[in-house]
Amino acid sequence: MLDLHAVLGSMSVHGFGQLGESGNQRVFVHGGISPRFAGRDLEEINREVRREIESLDAARADLLDRDWILPTTGLAQIVALARQLAEMDEEERGFPLPPYFAHLADAENWLILREDGPLWFRGYGRWGDEEGEALMPAILAGLGAEHVVVAHTPQKSRSITPRFDSRIRTAPRNPEGLASIDQDR
Repeated sequence: MLDLHAVLGSMSVHGFGQLGESGNQRVFVHGGISPRFAGRDLEEINREVRREIESLDAARADLLDRDWILPTTGLAQIVALARQLAEMDEEERGFPLPPYFAHLADAENWLILREDGPLWFRGYGRWGDEEGEALMPAILAGLGAEHVVVAHTPQKSRSITPRFDSRIRTAPRNPEGLASIDQDR
């Protein structure tokens, strides 16, 4: 399972937002909005992402305060511990179960961890032109946007690339001039 803190760290959440520019609505997102989530409101997505990160941060802080985990403990271990705690009764556990533990026990369904969620969806870089042209109008309409800008897209080009009639702008994983993470391994 993905270790979210190794990827994101403890952070304040600003969400994806929607910025207007000369009447054009642009959505900025890390991975993309998959067709599965095309009809969801951006505010709804932002609220859910915020709740997920806040639950993880609260559970991690609680567990660290109790000396039950180390600062380096990964998400999979934290989720397993949250599930164990949720299965215990309060007397056995020794404290009332805060709601963030129950939420954390369902982490495999979180938007921030899903392959088709807004942080990890990679369809825009993988779709062929025909597929993207067919899917993008519904995604954009659902978002109330004219354009989507995504980061860290797997692509051959090392520059920002317009796709699907310039409705999508994909930024590469490793822009020109930056050292490759893969080269450092």
